[in-house]
This record gives sequence, structure tokens and C-alpha cells, in this order.
Amino acid sequence: MSRTRTEYVSDVKRQLVAGIKDGHHGPGRRFLSNRAVARRFDISYQTADILIRELAQEGMLVRRPASGTYLPGPRMEQSGVLLIFHPRAKRKNSFGANLLDKLKAQLNRARIDWRMSWTCPDVSRKRSITTCRYLVIWDRPEAVDAAIHLRRTALLLNDRPPAGAGATLIDSVSVDDFSGGAHAAQFLTRRTPRPRRLAILSGPRNDQRSAARVSGCHLVLR
Repeated sequence: MSRTRTEYVSDVKRQLVAGIKDGHHGPGRRFLSNRAVARRFDISYQTADILIRELAQEGMLVRRPASGTYLPGPRMEQSGVLLIFHPRAKRKNSFGANLLDKLKAQLNRARIDWRMSWTCPDVSRKRSITTCRYLVIWDRPEAVDAAIHLRRTALLLNDRPPAGAGATLIDSVSVDDFSGGAHAAQFLTRRTPRPRRLAILSGPRNDQRSAARVSGCHLVLR
């Protein structure tokens, strides 16, 4: 007679099901191995194997001999990059323009096919964002919301990742705002060692990123 399943093991299975349904693992993607499940949830390898087998029998996973465990369905291969930038990047010598130029040059150097979009995708028209391209977004929060809504992974430039479950889909690359303010102050003091007057032009007081930059600047300039 088999032993009664503990509440903890039942909870582990519920978490595995939630991980399958959250959209982070796309169709055809490899799922956690038995060993990874055992380590993550501190259960035996045998228990992990039983849970994975049950999920496969329920049609939520597919086990391939000598290969691993996968989510059912065809895997969507990304054929390139879709750059979604705010139109401000069209301004010559602006931050956005310089960022875009360097990014394009690097993509061309790496021979990665890319396309450009100045408009935010319409979530009601899935074809506008469901093409097999990796999304790279600058200063378009609507595009980030659309990517999360459609369970698409993306890279957010010069900004923090969204809070909550969206952070599991959106990666981000940015400069720490406090350090950015400190570096700006160091640059100014190198150019003008003893400035007689110095003013900081910042954003609204309720802008947390702007406030962090001002604090970093004050740390250096006292």
C-alpha cells in the first residue's frame, strides 16, 4: 500500500502547475529536470520523478527519452530583434539617438537581423507583437505592458523592470540612479574644480529615479 501524500508534496505539485501556467516557459521549451525539482523543493529524486510523471500523464508536460521534459506544443524560434523606441530617439545627438545608433551597430556587427518600430504594439492585434522576434524596448511603457499581457519576454533599456509577475518576463539594463548622480557630480568637479555656483536641474519631486540622482550628486558635492 502506498503512503499517503503529505501536504507539502501536494503543495510542490501545485507550484509546478503554477509554473507551467504562468507563461514563463513557452511551448516546446525545456522544463525543470527531476534533479532540479528535487533540489529546489528539498524533496527526494524519486518524489520529484513521481510528480513530473503525473504532470506528463495529465498532459501538462511531455517526457522525451534521453532528452528531458518539455512543455507541449511547437517551440517558437526567435528570428531576430524588434526594436521598439520612443520617437524622441529620432532627435540627433540625443541620448535615445546615440543609444539606438550603438545598438544598431552592434546588432549589425553580430549579424543579427533587426527591425525598427516607433509605435507601441496594439494588444488587440496579436500579429503586431507575436512575430518571432526578441523585443528590445526603450522608453515605451505601453510596449512593456503589451509584452506582459501577451506573455512575451523582452529587454527593457535604461529603466527598472516592472514590479510583480511581469519581472519574470522582462529583463532590464540600466545605470543605478544614485551612482549616476554621483558620477555626474564627479565629472563636473573634474571640469571645474572650484565652481562658484552650481544648480541641479531635476525632475518632479515625486520622481524616484530623479530623486536618487540628486541624492548621489549631493553625496559628492556636499
